[in-house]
Amino acid sequence: MSDDLPEEVLIEVLLRLPTKSIIQWYSLLTSSNFISIHLNNNQDDYLLVRHNSGEPEKEIYALFCDNENFDEYVEFDFPFECGRLNIVGSCNGLLCFSDDYRIGGFRDLFYLWNPSIRKSFQLPQPIFTLETRGPRGFDHTHGFGFDRVTNDYKVVRIVPTNEVPPHVELHKLSTGVWQDITHVSPHLEFLVRIPGVYVNGACHWVASGRQNMIVLFDVHEEKFSDIMAPDSLVNKSLGSFGGGCLILLLGFKFTLFGGCLHGGDGIIDIWLMKEYGEAESWMKQFRIKLSHITYPVDVVDVFFSPLSFLERPIASRKNGEILWRADEGLLVSYDPATEKIKESWHS
Repeated sequence: MSDDLPEEVLIEVLLRLPTKSIIQWYSLLTSSNFISIHLNNNQDDYLLVRHNSGEPEKEIYALFCDNENFDEYVEFDFPFECGRLNIVGSCNGLLCFSDDYRIGGFRDLFYLWNPSIRKSFQLPQPIFTLETRGPRGFDHTHGFGFDRVTNDYKVVRIVPTNEVPPHVELHKLSTGVWQDITHVSPHLEFLVRIPGVYVNGACHWVASGRQNMIVLFDVHEEKFSDIMAPDSLVNKSLGSFGGGCLILLLGFKFTLFGGCLHGGDGIIDIWLMKEYGEAESWMKQFRIKLSHITYPVDVVDVFFSPLSFLERPIASRKNGEILWRADEGLLVSYDPATEKIKESWHS
């Protein structure tokens, strides 16, 4: 029957189906036009969770419903057999990974994976690598985003040098090659191995020059710009941003975590940018005092010191809670209103 219907009619039909039901429509799912439209119209709330299991170690990826029970929706077959990969980013259902560290050696490999249609492939080797740049070619940060104007996916890689500015290279899916764009590099210091967050057509990082700021890379214009950080954070050390730095997306607004998870006073301030791009709109949403958090009995039984139990926040949930990555492969949900860890799951 599908051969008798035009593609635009099939798209209208399939847009009304849940993701799980449309996986069987393989040929149409390979259309980037359909994937983009379906994801933009799909109102389902899911979180993609990665965890490791078994011996030898195997990576497992699953979608969980962002509901009260955090139910698992579907598990994907991970296509790579190269150890633990670092997630660079995701957009429109496409995930980007870097295989830039392995026990016993270094690698400079990147992969793209679409779990819905079970397709993946490896990107070519970057320009600035361990071989071409020495150890500084290994210490890098990166970002992954989508150019809505040209319908193209791009990976940006920032490689520090002995002096600023760092080297910058860009891979476009449409060309299949890396391009040296160091001429647009900002004179700033980036935290290595902290991937950027893609939102509003740009990848974002926390970086430092004379003071801390949010640095943007416009995926279409292929240029850098910046947004000022909250006043109380502009002169903090980069290490004060929660064991690195973390920017989360919350309804197309920024959430910035600033504080110290381990040691110090154990305080995390959470800032919300109410109007994107407007530095004056930073608002301290709330403060987390780790010593005030109430933990479930099963968590207290496992961990001697709950203060060192939380590693870093990784996502905001639609009910206002924050999903944290924790020790021993746990995910926990923190309610800032009650200062309680409400639930825990093994990741």
